[in-house]
Amino acid sequence: ELLRRFPRSAWDDELVKGMFVAAVCVRDVSRAEKVARKLVSFAPENPFAYLALSLVKLRQGQTVEAAKAFDRALHFASSFPAYRSQRIHWLCLQGKLREARQLLRETLKEYPDRWEVLRAQAHLWLSSPQGTPERMRRAIESLRNLARNHPDDAITNALLAQAFWKLGEFERAKWHLRLMSKHLPTLTFTDADAFIAWGVVKQTLATCCPWFRPNWFLERLLLRWL
Repeated sequence: ELLRRFPRSAWDDELVKGMFVAAVCVRDVSRAEKVARKLVSFAPENPFAYLALSLVKLRQGQTVEAAKAFDRALHFASSFPAYRSQRIHWLCLQGKLREARQLLRETLKEYPDRWEVLRAQAHLWLSSPQGTPERMRRAIESLRNLARNHPDDAITNALLAQAFWKLGEFERAKWHLRLMSKHLPTLTFTDADAFIAWGVVKQTLATCCPWFRPNWFLERLLLRWL
């Protein structure tokens, strides 16, 4: 019953599936552990990687290590839609909209109501070169609904700023830029959300301030001054 809560989309990766089966079925436990650890290294955000390691540890009689690995599996099972949503944001920022659209379609089938997924959907709408004012309004409506429940989310405010700027509603855009700057966490190499919000804002600043040389600290000062 517990495993039914694991995300089906996490199982769709053929390499993950193959390595999981190998780790669970190999008779030599030491070889099974090597396969499981390689799987964790290859797919560190995939809950099935840690589940494989947990099952191997159980076979080795290491119940404490098995429990720790299973806890990690449960953690990533619950956070998997957020991880998928981050990938969609990155694809949008890179202009890989076909891949983003496919990944969003797959994710929406399993997580149609997760707020992170809806935020990524709005980002895809905004990124479309065929974006119409109606689609912009639709994205804004979705993002404003999300902002009511997550007012401190930097990515949501960055996307709202981008949307309003594209519509020519500059004062509203500046207001959301300031909100984004206020709530943006300190930029670190482990904070994917901070990098995504920064990437969205850089696109907006490139439009409103084409003369501005990209620099994280100067950008943040400019956002608060706007």
